[in-house]
Amino acid sequence: MNKDTFSRMVTAHSGTLYRVARTMLASEDDCRDALGEAVLRAWESRGRLRDETRFSPWITRILINVCKSMHRRQRRIVLTESIPEHAAPPDIRQSPVFDALCALPEPLRLPTVLHYVEGYSVEETADILSLPGSTVRGRLARARAALRLELTEEGEKP
Repeated sequence: MNKDTFSRMVTAHSGTLYRVARTMLASEDDCRDALGEAVLRAWESRGRLRDETRFSPWITRILINVCKSMHRRQRRIVLTESIPEHAAPPDIRQSPVFDALCALPEPLRLPTVLHYVEGYSVEETADILSLPGSTVRGRLARARAALRLELTEEGEKP
C-alpha cells in the first residue's frame, strides 16, 4: 500500500475513527492523540494488511487497542478538573439517546456504536472487537433492552 492510497483510506474512514475514539475517550485531546497514534501504528504495520478491503475493521481495531492502552495509562492518574461533564459537542449533549448511550457500560456501548452508528455488520463488529459473533449479538440485545428501559419514562412500557 503506497502513501497516497493509505492517506485516501484514512481520510475516508476518519469520521468513523473519530466517533469510535470519542466513544471510548472523554477528552478531545486524548481523542486526537489516539487517532494520531492509531494512524502511525497502521502506517508502520501496513505490510501486515493482506486484503485492502478489510482496511476499515483493521484500522478500527488498532484504534480500539490504542484507546484501551490510554485507559490503562490514565487509570493511574486522574485529575478531576480535567474530566469534562460530557464528551460530545453541546448540540448532541441535549439528546436523551446520547445520554442513554453514554450510560451503557463499555462492553455494551462499543458494539452498539460500531453496529448501529457506524454501520458495521455483526460479523465485522465481532472481528473488530475480537469477540465471537454470538457475544456481539448478545451484547447488542442487552444494549437495546437497556436503552429501551432508559428511554421510556421511568421504565414504563411505551
